[in-house]
Amino acid sequence: MPKKSTKTTKTEAQKKASVPQEGRDNLGRFAPGNEIGGRFAAGIDQPGEEHPKLRRTCKYEPRFAQMLIDYYNEPLYDEYRDSFGKIYRMARPVPSKIGFARRIGVWFDTVQNWAQMTKEDGSPMFPEFTAAWNLVEQYDKQNIADASLSGTHNGNFGKFLLSAKYGMKEKTEGESVMTIKVEMSPEIEEECE
Repeated sequence: MPKKSTKTTKTEAQKKASVPQEGRDNLGRFAPGNEIGGRFAAGIDQPGEEHPKLRRTCKYEPRFAQMLIDYYNEPLYDEYRDSFGKIYRMARPVPSKIGFARRIGVWFDTVQNWAQMTKEDGSPMFPEFTAAWNLVEQYDKQNIADASLSGTHNGNFGKFLLSAKYGMKEKTEGESVMTIKVEMSPEIEEECE
């Protein structure tokens, strides 16, 4: 059975291009004056028309501040005891602000905005959340250090996180070489001879 040709001839393509769709020009763009795309196609706003007000609803709830603190206070590992009485520690993910955002189902940028948003007078929009956000900064440092020291998490990665996020680094005392040039005064030279 012969295959049907899917190629369009020039005349068919020209016919499609010459018949503009409703509200569009021959090239398929919105035509100026079009009810749908007119003001954008013309590059100007029509007099008396307002831009549509786009606003996302804020999902913030006051309980999120306490949830953030509780999230950072969760244990870093679970302990299990086998039948012989030996205790095993199973690492849990170290709490992070991104992890908290995932837990409550919003983007990290949204959570960060809640902490940084201010009113017109400069005061925080959500003061309880801003306070909790600043408090968990301290918890974060402690959690990373505790997770690394307990042996349940990789100590080298904990060291990397503390240096990358908070600028903490090892204190290294290197030896420095100092050259001192001593010149003798002519009077001392005479005495030494």
